[in-house]
Amino acid sequence: MNTAAYGDGPGLTLFKHEGASWRAIYFSRGASLAVLPTRTGGVSDLAEAGPGFEHPLWTWNGTEYASNNRTIPDAQMEGAAFLP
Repeated sequence: MNTAAYGDGPGLTLFKHEGASWRAIYFSRGASLAVLPTRTGGVSDLAEAGPGFEHPLWTWNGTEYASNNRTIPDAQMEGAAFLP
């Protein structure tokens, strides 16, 4: 995981270790990340956390995290681990 903050909000990049190198599998700017207790393909689901009632959901597609144009309500964020 790599984080950085600039004038337009925090940036968050998740990397996957593959052999001798690393590959970016998720990027977000201006949102916190919640690692959810639910899983897709054996990998934890992610939600872009922040103020509000619904949060964009990101699921593993076998190669990287992808937005599936779904959201989850606050009530389904219970048990999530929040990253800065």
